[in-house]
Amino acid sequence: MSRPLSMNVAAALALAAALPAVAQPRCDVALLRGLGVPPQQALSCVRTVAAGSTSAAGELLRAALDALVNVSFTHPSDDEPDLARRLIAELQRRGALGPDDHQTLRKVLLQNGRLDDVAADRAAHPSAREAPVPQRLFMGTPPRASEARYWRWDVRGTVLVERSIDLAHGTHLVIDASPGCRFCAKAVVDIDRDPALARLFDGALWITRPEQGLDPAYWARWNDAHPAHPMVLVLDASGWDLPSAWSTPRFRFFRDGQVVASLLGWTPASGEALLRAGRDAGLPED
Repeated sequence: MSRPLSMNVAAALALAAALPAVAQPRCDVALLRGLGVPPQQALSCVRTVAAGSTSAAGELLRAALDALVNVSFTHPSDDEPDLARRLIAELQRRGALGPDDHQTLRKVLLQNGRLDDVAADRAAHPSAREAPVPQRLFMGTPPRASEARYWRWDVRGTVLVERSIDLAHGTHLVIDASPGCRFCAKAVVDIDRDPALARLFDGALWITRPEQGLDPAYWARWNDAHPAHPMVLVLDASGWDLPSAWSTPRFRFFRDGQVVASLLGWTPASGEALLRAGRDAGLPED
């Protein structure tokens, strides 16, 4: 004979039945391929797909892998390489692995600064279309809490040399850029023609994220053409406060570690707008 429910338990069950069901976060192909989805929401969905990869539809696996590449460009995370490997392993198990899927994995590895893993995957799955992983010269000291690390190509354009900037103190101008961005090139031409802008950009840092499989020639074309405005490579996103979407050129003024002004694009009015933003941010005009 079953025992009757206590009044407290019965009341709790009745209350639960009266409450509306809590909606589960949306996670589908449309979200993963949608524009304007916050990176953390997309990454959470990728994690959900990877966790249930054996039962996920093939289209959802493919959308998750593609989304992971986009997310890792501006929001790298320690678990992203393992998520990519899990998705690729399931595609392989199903016989659905595509010819470029290991290149996709290597993009995620690059965007998380895992160059040694990139080299290992290239050795196991070689591709004639990719440049060798460049040598690196490390600073030899662990980063301090106030430091943001970056890499600069050496004079030969074949070795990456680690450097750092203390964005947490003082005012700095950082430009999100790309060697292939024609608006970045137009901005440099205009900056060099204007003495006030040239002073503002003295010491500014043009940063890029991994592109073109780290082919040195891609950066050499820019750095040879614009020696006063070399582009440097960010592999460790810590301290850079990267935007949710990568658009170039984006001019960001940091003051004591915080972005206090951000201007996107290059138009005839951009120069004056940057001079005003620089004054407001506290950068010296001379």
